[in-house]
Amino acid sequence: KPKLICALSIFLTVLATGFLVISLGQKGTGLMKIFKVIFHNDQLLAIAGSMLCYNVGALVLNLFATYWVWVRFGYQGTLVTIFSLLTACSAVVIIIYPILAKKFTRKQIITLSFITVCVGYGLMLILGLTTGAFLGRGSSADSICFYFIAICGTIAFFGQTLFYQVQTISIANT
Repeated sequence: KPKLICALSIFLTVLATGFLVISLGQKGTGLMKIFKVIFHNDQLLAIAGSMLCYNVGALVLNLFATYWVWVRFGYQGTLVTIFSLLTACSAVVIIIYPILAKKFTRKQIITLSFITVCVGYGLMLILGLTTGAFLGRGSSADSICFYFIAICGTIAFFGQTLFYQVQTISIANT
């Protein structure tokens, strides 16, 4: 049922948008025109390239982290829910970004994002390597380890979202 609702809402949104553009007599922007704009604007090309690299890197890291958590702790609905909720906490970036933007430059914010990503994934790696061999599945210490790893993941995802926010605003300003 949720898939049907999502598909229907996307269909209606796209259909309504297409109808609106046609009814106003505006021409649509073709894919080739978009590529021309990107490749003829050096600043936009650099930002698009960094966003592409960021998205590939973030996806690979997220997939490795998710797979590792699943292999390490097994599929437990409660743990998956907790991990998902803590990951969603990175949306706080959208709220605090204007505050950060007033106090820091974009370069400083990007540096902060790289530091938080490195700290989050670094701590996750250290916790995984130091506790993986000693704890058995289902022990209480294993559950505590999961919560610490989830907090480290939240730190890393916060940094990734912060970087993405800066890149999105940079593209919007070009």
